[in-house]
Amino acid sequence: MEKLSNIEFNRLIMGGKLRFVDCEFSEDIYMDNIYLESRFTFRNCKFSTISINTDVKEFRVTNCEFEEIEINGNVDFLYFQKTVSPKGRVKVGEAKIKSINISNCSLNELIFGEMPKVQCNDVRFSNLIANKISLFGEFKDIKFYNGNDIGELSMGGSFNSLIIVYSPKNEGLCSKFGNLMFLNNQEKCNVLINGAHISSLSVIGLYVDTYLDITDLSCETFSMEGNLGPNGSVKLKSCNEIDSISFKSVNLSNLEIFNSDFSQTKFVSDQSIFEKIKWQSVEWAENLNFYSDPTETSGLKDSFRRDTLRMLKLSAQNQQDIIGYIKFHALEQQAYKIQIRNKKWYHEDRVLLFLNFISNNHGLSWKRGIFFTVCVGSLFFLLSVLFLSNPYFKLGWTNWSDLWNVAGITIKLFSQSLYAAHSFDYLNDFNPKGIVFLFDLIGRIFLAYGYYQTVSAFRKFSKK
Repeated sequence: MEKLSNIEFNRLIMGGKLRFVDCEFSEDIYMDNIYLESRFTFRNCKFSTISINTDVKEFRVTNCEFEEIEINGNVDFLYFQKTVSPKGRVKVGEAKIKSINISNCSLNELIFGEMPKVQCNDVRFSNLIANKISLFGEFKDIKFYNGNDIGELSMGGSFNSLIIVYSPKNEGLCSKFGNLMFLNNQEKCNVLINGAHISSLSVIGLYVDTYLDITDLSCETFSMEGNLGPNGSVKLKSCNEIDSISFKSVNLSNLEIFNSDFSQTKFVSDQSIFEKIKWQSVEWAENLNFYSDPTETSGLKDSFRRDTLRMLKLSAQNQQDIIGYIKFHALEQQAYKIQIRNKKWYHEDRVLLFLNFISNNHGLSWKRGIFFTVCVGSLFFLLSVLFLSNPYFKLGWTNWSDLWNVAGITIKLFSQSLYAAHSFDYLNDFNPKGIVFLFDLIGRIFLAYGYYQTVSAFRKFSKK
């Protein structure tokens, strides 16, 4: 390997190519005021720092080891290939770049336009290992192909499209991200993610028409915050491994979910509006609920939650999905109960929602309907027999014969009382007091309600 030192390109005019192969640079390399058509190639080289403060046609690094490359000029084509440099840092400042292609590399950090903006048309990453990538500037298209392993990816400024794709032909090489964050995009953009493992996916402050198409995503936390514009849309397909989905202050035109398993997914919806929700072939959690921050008592946020569940209910109804419709109808009722929790306990809607919950769980449980009916019947029957002038029983133990006799009479009278249309005089033999008839009348009302709720729960799959 050839060792070189004191390499400085200053006011150089050249139109050809300059290649360094199998070289080791003992000092930093500086490039200033070079003619635009210059092409630089570093192959199998070792160096500490390269600083480019001028316009370069092409800059290519292949199989090199370095600490830092800093670019503050215009570069038509920037290539990194087969470069393993665990401490390597690439920093692009205020520059215009037509194309960036980084493949089969292992680097520490890539920073594009941290403070001054970088402008770039096409950015491609494949089989890249990096601890951190920051993309802040004006980008047209950003693409991640197979085999990327990125600790943290932060994106800001503006971009037209972000594509993270996985080819089944390269099984096991889907891209992996620790944290993926979008910040304050001001332009219309499309995000396509197909086959990726992401620990945390955050979309924050996209005040534009944004389209997110996410397929086969494995993710611990997927969170969105901010306005996605009047035509903003999010589509989730075949997403079976998402632990938590959070929407905070999101104004979204369209949310679509297909062929996904959310049976173990936790949903949080905080002050978010969805104009349209469509889903099909989705496995929802048994205790699914969209809820706000538990420390927040704002009724406005609770209304957003109820609207979300209402949209899911209507989506199920439009698909003639009876089971989904029943489930989201019940959840909408529960959300409304939370929304009016600050009303007086005797508020009409609070009373009705409470009775619906304890009598058949908003139409979901016939077992609860039977239990409610028997309990109500038992309560009012007990109140009635306690006010008999000539009761058929005595308190305290006498003998087994009297016990069986009292039990037989009780079963007979209790069975009669459970019939909502029973005669008022079924207790006349025991000289009932006047209040007994009042208890009997109120009991009939609740018994009839219990029967209706039980039948309604039995017929839940025939509801429309």
